[in-house]
Amino acid sequence: MPVEDTNELIWVMYISINPGAPLGGSVGQFYPGTFNGTHFEAFDAAARIDGFGKDNYASQFFFGTPANESISLGWASNVRLALVLLDLPKLRSRSLGSPIDVLRLP
Repeated sequence: MPVEDTNELIWVMYISINPGAPLGGSVGQFYPGTFNGTHFEAFDAAARIDGFGKDNYASQFFFGTPANESISLGWASNVRLALVLLDLPKLRSRSLGSPIDVLRLP
């Protein structure tokens, strides 16, 4: 991903977990770092989360959009709910697109 206001690019490993969200349900954890083609190495051991709700799982990321934005779309459900309500249309729902930015803080 591009680091805002620089020419730097970094890799971000994203992992969807369930359960594990602060309010229960699903959450995504992400780790910025480097990737050499075979091995990812995180900059630190901090587990950053992508939200505080319980219905965001298996996000997909899109880069280089026509507006040169990075966008995330998540599955607007969680695994526990999906096991109970197998046929509801909500299980096919996606989250609204969320902009993704990487900032280098001092």
